[in-house]
Amino acid sequence: ARSSVSMFGIIIYLAGAGLVGCKMADGYSQGGRAARMGLAILAGASPRELPVVKAGVNRYIFDYNQLRRYGISPGALPAESVILNQPPGFFEQYGMMVWLAGGLIAGLSAFSLLLLINIYRRQQAELELRVHQEQLEDLVSLRTRELTVEIDELVKTEMALRESEERFRELSEMLPEIVFETDRDGMLTFVNKRTLETTGYTREEIDAGFRVQELLVNGDLEQARRDSLAQALNDANSPNREYTIERKNGETFPVLVRSATIYREGKPIGERGIAIDITQRKKLEQELLRLAITDPLTGVWNRRRFMDQAAEEFERMRRYDRPFSLIMLDLDFFKKINDTYGHHTGDEALLHFTELARKSLRDLVSLGRLGGEEFAIL
Repeated sequence: ARSSVSMFGIIIYLAGAGLVGCKMADGYSQGGRAARMGLAILAGASPRELPVVKAGVNRYIFDYNQLRRYGISPGALPAESVILNQPPGFFEQYGMMVWLAGGLIAGLSAFSLLLLINIYRRQQAELELRVHQEQLEDLVSLRTRELTVEIDELVKTEMALRESEERFRELSEMLPEIVFETDRDGMLTFVNKRTLETTGYTREEIDAGFRVQELLVNGDLEQARRDSLAQALNDANSPNREYTIERKNGETFPVLVRSATIYREGKPIGERGIAIDITQRKKLEQELLRLAITDPLTGVWNRRRFMDQAAEEFERMRRYDRPFSLIMLDLDFFKKINDTYGHHTGDEALLHFTELARKSLRDLVSLGRLGGEEFAIL
């Protein structure tokens, strides 16, 4: 250290003691290499297998203070030289502070940028909000006007519907037939006055909960259910259907019913119909049927009915191989009775004969007048 000239050496322990430096032997590096070789032998490797160490572990080591003392530039040193006692650089000494300061500045810059972006977005959002608010106010104003028109139309429609319903009620009360409405469950929701007069029920009894099926006799209940189902499936007005209604006092009478499904918003909500009392028509049909198959004078089967029945019995005889009896009768001297006592007496004779025949024959035996005084028994 007291030398006036630069000194160099190869002993690393003298580094920092006044030597400028040199390619020095490093005991730590040499010991490390020897230790690795020992560990390899302990692990089972043969010493012969270990590679021969040819390259040394000496390193160029120099003292910064001595380099500065003798004016030697670190750039003139060999590559990969180690410089001892070198004072830390600016970034090594103040690097943490520089990084902290840089991070703080970057954080403040990012915060400022985010703040500016947020302010810009807020301004844009406020602008868009004002635009949307103005559009919403315009839509509300437009919709208010539309709703006013729709409400006016709805009020008019409701008034027209109420007038139509009142007109329907008034017309229903004037009709001499049964008019009714039901819900989906068959509960009566409306009947006219004629319904009450015909069935004997009061309006309080109907309004208390009355199914239309309760007016039908037991034999027609299942048929009414099938008719309602068919009408729903066909989605059309029902054809004329005949039922028998039972009054409150137990009396019955036939009716002809025609109904239609009531729809609301495309969905069935009930049924509306009319029922006509066909008692007189049924009586007329029965009378016409009686006149068509019976003799008007004697009341027994006429020729057409008797011949139809005889054909059926003949076919049944052929199918089941069962015999039947056919008796042909002719009243003797009937023309003489008519000529002598008149046709009125002849008619009485025919009536007297048919009465005797009915008393003499069983119920299963058929008696028919074929014409004049000719009769047949089957």
